[in-house]
Amino acid sequence: MLFVLCRDISPAMEQCELTHIDRVPLSVAKCREQHKSYVAVFESMIRDGHKIRLVHAPALAQFPDSVFVEDVALCFPELVILTRPGAASRRDEVLHIESPLQSLYLDVQTPMPRLTDPACCDGGDVLVVGQWVFVGLSTRTNMEGVEQLSRILAPYSQYKVIPLRVKQSLHLKSAASMITEQCVLVNPAWVDETEFTRRGLSVIHVDPAEPHSANILSFVSVSPSQRIERTVVVPMAFPNLAQRLQPLVQSGVIHRCDVIDVSEIAKAEGALTCCSLLRFISSKATSMVLLSRM
Repeated sequence: MLFVLCRDISPAMEQCELTHIDRVPLSVAKCREQHKSYVAVFESMIRDGHKIRLVHAPALAQFPDSVFVEDVALCFPELVILTRPGAASRRDEVLHIESPLQSLYLDVQTPMPRLTDPACCDGGDVLVVGQWVFVGLSTRTNMEGVEQLSRILAPYSQYKVIPLRVKQSLHLKSAASMITEQCVLVNPAWVDETEFTRRGLSVIHVDPAEPHSANILSFVSVSPSQRIERTVVVPMAFPNLAQRLQPLVQSGVIHRCDVIDVSEIAKAEGALTCCSLLRFISSKATSMVLLSRM
């Protein structure tokens, strides 16, 4: 089962935090339209018979950035970690994410430890690729955040936490994002690609003409035919990126590739991974969890 949590656009989104781009006029109405198209990717897959449970949380008027749910929780198959965002204006968003997460997981037992002061960590700085948990040290994530995350994940010995520096971007996942568990999309000007290659991962570079295109949304779900299939969502603004992924589509590594417009959301330093929390739990793992509660 793929669990998906999204949150509606805040009416105060024009007051969002900005770090690496200039503030320009932003249409909340257009952001809502684009967000609906984003959520529609999951809704259409549900209609097609994919095993996806979707919770669409209401907007939080007092938190301009709250649509970016990725930053306030880290979802692993075994647990969910509540973060402590680097921007002070966003820290209380964490208080409003636990209830939607609990309604999303329902009968699935889910530990939810949280990071505490002085740790800072945005989920946008945490890139999980198989066993590797890459944590970007940025303006939003500090070393104490890395250390607390390492301690929480220590009982789950399959995970290896790797801190790395981020340059010229808000988050690590602005500079690198997962395509598959063996392959990462990277802007090599913003992050050291050898952090990935020396751990056995292959790398696809973004087109230098599209430096902001390193963030894609990639996830797996169980299809109506009971196969695990990979879907990738790509921003419409980066046509060269879509072309670079075509060989993976043609070879069957990527089963579905959706191209959507998130240009208005990008004015708030938002990207595709920001707008959802995704957690895939295999049917076998789910059964084991449920049996443990009986």
